Amino acid sequence: MTLEEFYYLSQIGAGIGVIATLVFVGIQIRQNTQALRAANYAKTTDSFNAVNLAVASHEGLGTIMARGMPSDLSALTPVERVRFDFAALSAFRIFEVLHYQQKLGLSDKELWDAERATLLELVRAPGLRVWWQENRLSFTKEFRTLMNDVVEEAQKTV
Repeated sequence: MTLEEFYYLSQIGAGIGVIATLVFVGIQIRQNTQALRAANYAKTTDSFNAVNLAVASHEGLGTIMARGMPSDLSALTPVERVRFDFAALSAFRIFEVLHYQQKLGLSDKELWDAERATLLELVRAPGLRVWWQENRLSFTKEFRTLMNDVVEEAQKTV
């Protein structure tokens, strides 16, 4: 084998090595993306569970939500209204983050579709629609656009 032939064979070997490395990197990126999605799902679930647990385990907050959701919120005292506002803000922030993650491809569309259905059910409650109208400017323009569609859909089916 001449030196020139050896050179060409080494170039072929190097090319195969580069291709193998790219395949390996692609597999690693895919696995990393799946792990990131799983972690995002777990964090989202934990966040929703924290809000749900707060409402379920604090009788006063549960009562406030039960009185506020079916009303225009005028039945709540000023202190109750603050508690209602923060509970609603916590939940809606989670929806906003989940929507943003789905837009970036960091969470599964199936998860977003399920949570969007939950959001639709929530805004069928008059109190949460009132709350949204009063607090919508606290959210991103993109989320406000989504919520306008969700609220419109909710009002059609109330």
